[in-house]
Amino acid sequence: HDGRLRARIPARRVTGLDFASTNDLYVSEGAAFSRWEIREAGASLTTTERAHPHAGELFDEFAFTSDHQHWVGTTMDGTRLRVGRRGSAEGVREIGQGLMHHTLCLSPDGELALTGRYDQPAVQVLRVADGRRVFALENQGAICGAFSPDGRWIATAGRRTQLWRVGDWSLVADLGGAPAVWPDQVPAFSTDGRWLAYCAGAQLVRLVTVPSGEPVADLELPGDDAVHGLIFNPAGDQLAVTRDHGVTAVWELTALNEALAAAGLSGL
Repeated sequence: HDGRLRARIPARRVTGLDFASTNDLYVSEGAAFSRWEIREAGASLTTTERAHPHAGELFDEFAFTSDHQHWVGTTMDGTRLRVGRRGSAEGVREIGQGLMHHTLCLSPDGELALTGRYDQPAVQVLRVADGRRVFALENQGAICGAFSPDGRWIATAGRRTQLWRVGDWSLVADLGGAPAVWPDQVPAFSTDGRWLAYCAGAQLVRLVTVPSGEPVADLELPGDDAVHGLIFNPAGDQLAVTRDHGVTAVWELTALNEALAAAGLSGL
């Protein structure tokens, strides 16, 4: 059962995606972010604003807390991690230095951050308060990861996609690899944390249950552009996908939900 492509959003260089509400999508582009309203006929730009106060500095990766008021970003050279409050120069601080911090994700409570580095075969779990490392999730070729909305699970993606339990940091599911996939394609949890979407091929997104990793559906994406990022909207009926050449596609999952319900399974 395939989802329906609902919208394409143009952007020069997408560094982050986040749904503020069911039809309200943030698209981060380095030093600023735009907000798009997802409609039945497509998407319309509602506002563009600076995400942080450093006017001369671009971020390579950017992540918001769940209230969209605080952020964590990596500088373009990848050597610094900074945290701060949206739109304010006060309280901006550095929590980590090193070579090539690449991807970022914050825990739901904002206390932990995931960061990947090209020079290390693991995703680092950092404490936001002081930048100290809590744990390293060993996954060959992995430089990115995502927290589940309830904070219980972490999914990492590299040459293989894997699911980890927060706290004891144990590996609970190995979802396999996809040789043609880039190593920076961040997986995404549904809003209730029961489902995970990840890149199973250059143009293939797979949905599985959490924490078992049992496959639910495959979404075949049109064209040759590779997938780079994924995120569900709060209602769980849309999936936004960033791709090469600055294209963001939004998939409608209503038909998939109906098919799951007909099969006696819980929807997304």
